[in-house]
Amino acid sequence: MTTSETLTGHPLHAVQKGMLFHYLAADNREVYLMQLLLDLRQPFDLAILREAWHRVFSRHDALRARFRWEGLKEPLQEFAERISLPVEVMDWRGRTAVDQAEALESFLATDRRAGFDLHRAPLARLSVIRRDEAATWLVFTNHHLIMDGRGRQVVLEEFLDTYDALRAGRPPAADACTQYADYLAWYSRQEFSGSLSYWRSFLEGFYEPSSIAAALPPPPVKRKPRGWGVQSFDIDPETGDSLRKLASDHGLTLNTLFQAAWSLLLCRYTGLEDVVFGATRAARRNTVEDADDVVGLFINTLPVRVRFDDGLAVSTWLREIRRQQVSIREHDQTPLTLIQQCAETPRGAPLFDTIMVFNGEHPADADHRSVAGSGLQHVLGGVAVDRQD
Repeated sequence: MTTSETLTGHPLHAVQKGMLFHYLAADNREVYLMQLLLDLRQPFDLAILREAWHRVFSRHDALRARFRWEGLKEPLQEFAERISLPVEVMDWRGRTAVDQAEALESFLATDRRAGFDLHRAPLARLSVIRRDEAATWLVFTNHHLIMDGRGRQVVLEEFLDTYDALRAGRPPAADACTQYADYLAWYSRQEFSGSLSYWRSFLEGFYEPSSIAAALPPPPVKRKPRGWGVQSFDIDPETGDSLRKLASDHGLTLNTLFQAAWSLLLCRYTGLEDVVFGATRAARRNTVEDADDVVGLFINTLPVRVRFDDGLAVSTWLREIRRQQVSIREHDQTPLTLIQQCAETPRGAPLFDTIMVFNGEHPADADHRSVAGSGLQHVLGGVAVDRQD
């Protein structure tokens, strides 16, 4: 690649830089890989599906992104004008349901291990698995570098709308939309000087990181980290309804309640009454026009600070957490690297070592959005990102 070609690229968002660094430093290709499994319950037209997929990728520049970093002072991303979209089709008709389920687990693991070559666009692919004449699995895999949870919801909705329109013989929506390059241009003009004053005040007097890792006893045998572990559990409907009512009655959000619960856990484990942890935010407000409909990576991980006062009523304490969530909105584009420079914690110490990601939406769920004629039933798996701040 020549220097002149490199100069046509766009600088990376601060979070993209962090993701790229961690991806290159990781031992496996699954880091920051997003995988979504959809269950379609009606016959579909493969040719129309390919065309709908092509149109969505042609519409959004972030879906055609590739990355360069060798020999450069700062990494760059480029948006290819044309790309060849990989769509793999597998026919599992005739297999038993048990065989299909086992094969699916194996395929998903293999698909994750394959990862992506960040130099080549697109950093996304679609796999079509025919189960029978009226049931199909779609596996949409992409690298997190090119979009966040909201962006993927936009892609999925546009894909389904385009597919339905083409199948019905109607022209799909083709109105112009804001591109991720427009947001990157806006982002590159931000100075963050006013926001840094906010963050200095926000972190004033916070000296001791609230580290669970430091508070827990060391394991008896030192082991090399093997990757992420997952612990899942469901909240029963009655408890869920009670939490929603509690939030509504006090002008809060579910996100507020979960952040309060996590801060309480940090307090109990560390013995500190002033704790800070990270929270992922959508970070789309007050940016570019129609930001909620732009495909790309906007999210930012920012500190949440919670202090405990035995004399404070719980409702007042919860409202203070909510007030903080709202106040951060005007400053949620600030890169975390700059925020850490505002901290009074020991040099080199992390500001926090735990992060909460709250997903307030269920994209593509049949209960969330009814798609006429699409046959979309439900999401079986995937990664979602915070939309409620």
